[in-house]
Amino acid sequence: MFNINWSQPTWDLFVLIFFVAASFIFGLSLGKGRIITIMVALYMTMAVLAAAPFLKAPAEASIAINQVVAIKVTAFIAVFLGIFFLLSRTALISTIVGAEDQGSALQIIIFSFLLVGLLINTVVTYVPFFDINTMSPMAKLAFGSEYARFAWTIAPVLAMLLFRRKPEKQ
Repeated sequence: MFNINWSQPTWDLFVLIFFVAASFIFGLSLGKGRIITIMVALYMTMAVLAAAPFLKAPAEASIAINQVVAIKVTAFIAVFLGIFFLLSRTALISTIVGAEDQGSALQIIIFSFLLVGLLINTVVTYVPFFDINTMSPMAKLAFGSEYARFAWTIAPVLAMLLFRRKPEKQ
């Protein structure tokens, strides 16, 4: 099923290694509250950029593809960082996560896995040098298809609902 040629690694292998390593690093270093803050900021960034008219270059524009990619990536990073810092300073996240709720190890692993998957999927859709047609069938299924985009977008929301904070009894 998996034919990995370690002497000639492909983008798929780098994506897989990044996926596994980043999931563990995020899970160990951030904790549930920060991971959810990053996820919410990522969702808000995706919504803002999807509605941004200046990121939709007209077909007759003389802007090179590299310039369009640079503008999109710069806008993505700027909007994401702005939203992340605003969310970090508000009570919104403590309302969603709970100030005392650090989450179990299982929750942290699941949230970090879903966050990294959503990040990889977002990068694959934003950056054109990830030619989806050159990806292996497994990587294309996991990150390059419209179904994968939908799955990575909805899975963190479902996990937040599944692991939501229980109402306190009074």
